[in-house]
Amino acid sequence: MIVQNLADAASLEEALIGEEMEVINLHNLIKNYLANCKVVHPKVQFEYQGADLPAYAEICDFRIEQLLDKLVDNAIDFALPKTTVKLGLTASAQTISFFVENQGDPIPELIKDSLFDSMVTARDKNPDNRLHFGIGLYVVRVIADHHRGSVQAINLSQDSGVRLEVTLPRYINTKPDQSTTLADAIS
Repeated sequence: MIVQNLADAASLEEALIGEEMEVINLHNLIKNYLANCKVVHPKVQFEYQGADLPAYAEICDFRIEQLLDKLVDNAIDFALPKTTVKLGLTASAQTISFFVENQGDPIPELIKDSLFDSMVTARDKNPDNRLHFGIGLYVVRVIADHHRGSVQAINLSQDSGVRLEVTLPRYINTKPDQSTTLADAIS
C-alpha cells in the first residue's frame, strides 16, 4: 500500500501536464464544495468565511477539488471534537487565496517548513487506526504548484489551531474577443 501511494503521488506531476485548464469562479466552486462536505461529513460542523464576490482563476476544477479533499480530510483529522472546520476565500487584484482552518494542536515548528514534502506527517498518534503516509499535503503542494500557486501552513494565534492556505494567480482576461471582460475578472 505504501509503494502504491508513493507511485500515485509520483505520477501526479506527469498526469497534471496534459490536463485542460479553464476559467472558473473559485467562490462558486468553494461554496458548492462546502455544501457537499456537509452531506459527506454530517457529523462535522462547517462554516464559510470570507469574500462573497466572484473570484476567477484558470484551473483544473477536478484537481482543485482533489486538493480541497486533502485539506478538509486533514482539518477533520486534527480538529478538536465539536469544533467548526472553516473554509474561506479572500482575493486581491492579483491573487486568490482559499483556506481550510481547524481548531486543534498547532503544527510543530520542527516540521512546519517540510509539511508539504512527501512522507512528512504531524501525527504522533493514530486514533482512527487508518494508515497515513504523509502524502496528502504533498499532493496539495504539487497541485498548487501546477496552478502557479503556493501553499502555506499557519498556526493560529495562541496556538488554537491551523490554517492551510492556497494562493493562486487571479485570472485577468487580456483578450478583448472573449466573453469575460477585465471588469468581470477583477470583480
